[in-house]
Amino acid sequence: MSAPALDGFSIRRATVQDAAALGDIQSQGWRAAYKGLVPQPVLDELTPPRQAARLASYLQEEDAEFHLATLQDVPIGFVAVEACRDKDLPPTTGEVGALYLLPRLWGKGYGRRLLRFGVARLARIGLSPVVLWVLKDNLATRRFYHACGFAPDGAEKPADYGAELVLVRYIYPAHHAPRPAAKEEPPWDTTY
Repeated sequence: MSAPALDGFSIRRATVQDAAALGDIQSQGWRAAYKGLVPQPVLDELTPPRQAARLASYLQEEDAEFHLATLQDVPIGFVAVEACRDKDLPPTTGEVGALYLLPRLWGKGYGRRLLRFGVARLARIGLSPVVLWVLKDNLATRRFYHACGFAPDGAEKPADYGAELVLVRYIYPAHHAPRPAAKEEPPWDTTY
């Protein structure tokens, strides 16, 4: 558990008893971040109770660690970290499998703090570099990850969200990513 900061922000290991809070956070995050990117019927199915049930089963497994962020003891976000599942990367690679924050708190620095915690946690258990997957068309989130030191490494895979969507893999530290060709504009260019 991290000690509470002066602003009352803290992070602790999540338990099955936190599943309802995690489900609510994930449901709100999905609906805000993916509106217009993911088909609305898919978003409509992501209700807090449904997500809570799914996350409760994940919390009982030992593959990933879930860490809950609170502000003044109220759940506001979570990060899930684990060994990377991608077969093309070394077994010492870590993965941020999920990062969610209540939308009303976006842009206030809590997401960055939560992501930094997840990367540091992976480093403490010997997993580095760190990767994560993000929707290719989710430009705001891609800019966020770039600002946090991640960069695309060129890997892509289809997303199974009820539409033909693509996920791109980001890696941290960014020096592990291949450099874009000189004529390419990076996807995080501020002209978006």
